[in-house]
Amino acid sequence: MKAQKLIASAFALSIALTCISVFSQDTPLPAPETATQSPAKNPRAGYTPLADGSKQTSANKAGTLVAAAAVDNVTPSSATAYKTFTSGSGDTLFKFTISNHGNIIRLESPADFEHMASGSVGEGYVVSMNTASGVVRYFDAGFSEGAGCTGNVRSWSPTVFETNATANGTTLIRDTCDGAWRLTQTFLRNVTNHELTVTMTLKNLTTFNYTGVVLDRYFDGDLDNDNSDDRFSRTFDAVAGQDSTFDNLSMTAITFNVPHSTAIHTFAAWNPSVTNQASVASPTGAGDFVGRVSYSLGTINASAQKIVKVLYKRQ
Repeated sequence: MKAQKLIASAFALSIALTCISVFSQDTPLPAPETATQSPAKNPRAGYTPLADGSKQTSANKAGTLVAAAAVDNVTPSSATAYKTFTSGSGDTLFKFTISNHGNIIRLESPADFEHMASGSVGEGYVVSMNTASGVVRYFDAGFSEGAGCTGNVRSWSPTVFETNATANGTTLIRDTCDGAWRLTQTFLRNVTNHELTVTMTLKNLTTFNYTGVVLDRYFDGDLDNDNSDDRFSRTFDAVAGQDSTFDNLSMTAITFNVPHSTAIHTFAAWNPSVTNQASVASPTGAGDFVGRVSYSLGTINASAQKIVKVLYKRQ
């Protein structure tokens, strides 16, 4: 389908593609070769969802944002709501909103039960690889993102392109600030099963072979409109949050032939600028948590790409 402009025209993309050699002057050098790499009765009857954020510990959330801003090159995210996909109504509603950066900033199902937009919106991605100057990372977590284009934490380009938009999803394309990587994200919903699949294609745009490449996706689950009473658990393939006896939201690594792991973090200790952050014990007690899936992509050679998927499911 004809690509639709988000921030710059498709013509600008063609110009950018011809200028990779210009970007490469800021592209990190690769690491040396030696580097390693329901029942009949509706259980919701009589339950009124709390207003967004009514139970959140705002001091903790704000404190985390302040702490995050002090980590390397980090800035509040410039992401804004871009497109919403809705199907069903009432108990069958499945509705999600993506940002112009490719973050899932709302996920509502069933009606009035929101799972990601209480307090700070935290959903997104981070890429890291070995370089001659250490591990370089690029991240966008919805509420914060990398800033600048030097050092070990870097930004993604503000220019994002869309293609293949349909009633059930769309594809967003975004490069790193230095022209090293292109991340293509395809969002596709399954309304019957209350599922959202995110396909992530990471392409090396340089003439270098990068080792130790890792691609993570994470979500700050604030189930059922609040964020202080969720309990998280994980398996080898999935991480899930549960709000009392009501809703469960899980994210599962479904590219089984690529090495991967899962993790849970308290919101206060979550560092969205790193990959493979260590997990707390599972299952957790009640609290405010973040779920993560990490894909270890190994070496991605010059002009090559690798594809992985995660599946969000509300049940």
